[in-house]
Parts: sequence; structure tokens; C-alpha cells
Amino acid sequence: MKNMLKMLVLAAIIAVPAAAHEGHEAPVTLKVGRYTATVKALVCGECGPQVKKTVASFPGVREVTVDKEKSTLSFSVKKGKNVNVAKLQAVLKAASEKMGMGA
Repeated sequence: MKNMLKMLVLAAIIAVPAAAHEGHEAPVTLKVGRYTATVKALVCGECGPQVKKTVASFPGVREVTVDKEKSTLSFSVKKGKNVNVAKLQAVLKAASEKMGMGA
């Protein structure tokens, strides 16, 4: 679970255009659209549902799917919303710590 959450967070950051990272003047955000992350650590039966539940509860996120066979997590950012990557990271870290895994 720990590695899976790290992969998700890393993939979310990589999905943001490089220009968003320059100067770090504004928070890095995911705009409206569909994002997919490869998550190689989907090994236990509870990992996928827990990650799905955590990401689905994040404001601005919808249509979360986890495909254990393809090792992917996909989600959409709602129209008119932005997802702050740092806040998403914090939510995923807190969820992993709650499960005793750390992030």
C-alpha cells in the first residue's frame, strides 16, 4: 500500500504540465480532465478499494476506477474544479498512515 500511494502521488505530479512547476509561484493543480496512474503495488485485495475510496472522497474528483489487472488508477477532475496536488498527497498520506503503512 505504501508504494502504491507513492506511485499515485508521483503520477499525479507528473501528469501536470511542466510549466506548472516552474518557479512554484502557484500551487500545482490538476485541471479538468481524466488522469491515469500506473500503480504497480496493487497486490492485496484491500489496496484498490481503499485507494479508490480515498481519491473519490477528495473534493473535485469524480469517476474513480481502479483496475488491479492493469495496475492502474484513473480519475476525473470535475468541470470548474481544480485538484491541488499537495492536498491530494496529504490526503493519501493520511489514509496510508491510518492503515499503518506510512507514505
